[in-house]
Amino acid sequence: MSTYSSIAKSQDPSLDWANWPERFYMICKESFAEIWSSYGIDGVIMLLEGDCTGSTIGGHVASYVSDAQETVDIIRSCLSNDTVSSEKINDFLQGFFRANDDDTCTEVLSSLVKVSAGDSSVRVLRHAPFNGKTWQLVDQMPGRFLDEYWEKVYVPLKKYSMAEAGKLVNNLLRVGRPWDAFFALRADYDRVGTIHLRRLLKGVTASNLGQIGYSENVIYYLPKALESLSKRSGISTEEMAQLEFASIDLIPPRECNVPNLENQIEESPLMFVYLLSLVTERRSVGQDPAEWHVEDQILKRILGRRAYSLFEALRRLPGQDDNGEINLSVLTDWISEARRLAFEHGRIGICDQQIGQWLSRLPAREDAPWPSRTICKVLESICSDEVASGFSMGVFNARGSTSRRSYEGGMQEWDLAAKYRLWAEAWMIEFPFVSKIIDSIADRYERDAAREDHEAEARRRLDL
Repeated sequence: MSTYSSIAKSQDPSLDWANWPERFYMICKESFAEIWSSYGIDGVIMLLEGDCTGSTIGGHVASYVSDAQETVDIIRSCLSNDTVSSEKINDFLQGFFRANDDDTCTEVLSSLVKVSAGDSSVRVLRHAPFNGKTWQLVDQMPGRFLDEYWEKVYVPLKKYSMAEAGKLVNNLLRVGRPWDAFFALRADYDRVGTIHLRRLLKGVTASNLGQIGYSENVIYYLPKALESLSKRSGISTEEMAQLEFASIDLIPPRECNVPNLENQIEESPLMFVYLLSLVTERRSVGQDPAEWHVEDQILKRILGRRAYSLFEALRRLPGQDDNGEINLSVLTDWISEARRLAFEHGRIGICDQQIGQWLSRLPAREDAPWPSRTICKVLESICSDEVASGFSMGVFNARGSTSRRSYEGGMQEWDLAAKYRLWAEAWMIEFPFVSKIIDSIADRYERDAAREDHEAEARRRLDL
């Protein structure tokens, strides 16, 4: 750049840096005009064989060559040339189409498709504007070339019309590219029709069958797509619940919202027990219902993993409204029925543990001891060691990973132990079973605190 600017400066001493980009563009444009008038198509090929970028040359062809037939001849000559790299030709095509309006692009493409072989046409169309007008030309091609286009074309992120979004989903799903369609439409899932968004979500969740691994983009955009679909009148609660269950491999349970699954579980305690059957074998004499049996062992493992994740993702309790208030009668009736069915199907132990974990997720209120009086009544009425174990496990799991300074010791754990000890004392008279559970949580944190203090002291001495 400094060499070119020095030449320009010598020709025009008054030129300053602010005017340099415009001046440089004019020099290039004038140079291209001279080359075109002297050498024609051979001049374009010569430039492509040199150091100029393909997109720059394509842009100059678009701005200088106005005749559609001449443009077609240039592109065909470039495609048939063996001395220029395919990457540079692709850049040239992109630069040309980017510099032209849609009508000019369509005119040139229509002429090219008529006179070019299928492979060449697909190559040009892949670098043409990604919109409905281009797709109309793609649809006129034989099936093999149609599939080749959708298999290889770059799918950009932009706002598509509803018709474009539907066509994009149909074609990309057909060639096995559901995630490309999903991310291309992430600018606004509300612009995707209900039928197509439902198909898309089924496609992306099915494509991940058996795979584990969270992506930040998926964690952010998949809930948005599910939320967009859930607000539509043309989708049932059952369909949304199926999509939530299929999506649970892709979103960490603590960040996963499953309102439709929560509704279904509230309506059917038997569904809760069925989910338990996916994660543990029957512990008593008898047979599970035939429809619960999964012969495919791979599918069984996948369903079991999803069920575990779902149990961890459950937040809203049966009988809990949108304001967080709990109907005690509804909750106790649901728990009683779920425990009865779990006992009947040989899974009362795991049932109590999962119920305990679920109850532990109700957050504390600033003006009252934790857990709430309603939860205390439920725990006291059950009085099960397995529920107590699950409740404590839920508390410890909810804390997640921690970080601390090298010599900090167990200060965090001492604070937590003190908090839980106060809550245990608050419920000691009215709910002794609950108080015992919370005391055990405080005991665990005190042991952890003492261990952290010991390790911090050991590090301090080693560093002296």
